Amino acid sequence: MFEFLEEIQLSLPGTLDKSGEQPTMSPGSSRAVAHLIQLADRTSTALQVPGGDTHPDRPALLLDRLDGIISVDEVSRIIHVQAGVVLGVVEERVEDHGWTLGVPKALHGEPVGAWLARGAPGRADKANDPVMQGVAGIELVLPSGADLSIRPAPRRAVGPDLIRAAIGARGRLGVIVGAHLVAQTKTAEASFAFSFPDSRAASRALTWIRGHGVRPLRTAIQQDQLQLVLEAEGPRHEAVKKVMRRVVAENGGTEIANQPEIGVSQEQLPASTEVFDRLAKELDPNGILQP
Repeated sequence: MFEFLEEIQLSLPGTLDKSGEQPTMSPGSSRAVAHLIQLADRTSTALQVPGGDTHPDRPALLLDRLDGIISVDEVSRIIHVQAGVVLGVVEERVEDHGWTLGVPKALHGEPVGAWLARGAPGRADKANDPVMQGVAGIELVLPSGADLSIRPAPRRAVGPDLIRAAIGARGRLGVIVGAHLVAQTKTAEASFAFSFPDSRAASRALTWIRGHGVRPLRTAIQQDQLQLVLEAEGPRHEAVKKVMRRVVAENGGTEIANQPEIGVSQEQLPASTEVFDRLAKELDPNGILQP
């Protein structure tokens, strides 16, 4: 690793920090990220990508990244950010427009890139609203050093979904350097919690609630309890509550008066399929970005 750090200081001056327990690299552009990856590959040095897994069998250089907000589109509510900016900073920016990212406050201190690499925990579940789109585009530097930019476009109906492949990949397919996040209009919220005989009954009730057209903002099932957060305003709100409570009763559930705060969902990682593993191996044959 000493040779690698020496080369970094020569080719990318001012970007290496050796003051901590683990050397940290803060490249100032995607081109610098690409150069770093190519240098790591040539010297067989592992990189610790934010949101990625550790390399217990060999030392790794921690990769930090860009931390700015590039643009805010007021029509589409799309915010173009660099991967190092923390979610709380983005949330503060969109709040000025009356929007929200819909990410729990417990995660606001996490950089966007690391959050996406871990599967964007806490974001809206597609099962609650299949039309909702939280990430409209993503920018990666592949293990080869090449740039891959998937820009916002109308919903993709055909072909591979590379955005979903990158989210939750823990950096195995490349280093996330930017993203186009989609904000939603901020509305008042109301939370509900119900207790059921068992977790299967809670899951069945949630399926039927969704089947009746109810689109919760967030949901969680913890053992035999179902928690939901709904929009609290609008003409449909009372009708939605009526449908929800009827379905709960039909499945043996009862409402909890003092419901606990809804928890942050666990990391949403893609299944480790043979196809995914083969793709990661093809892109990164020397395992620079893999444990």
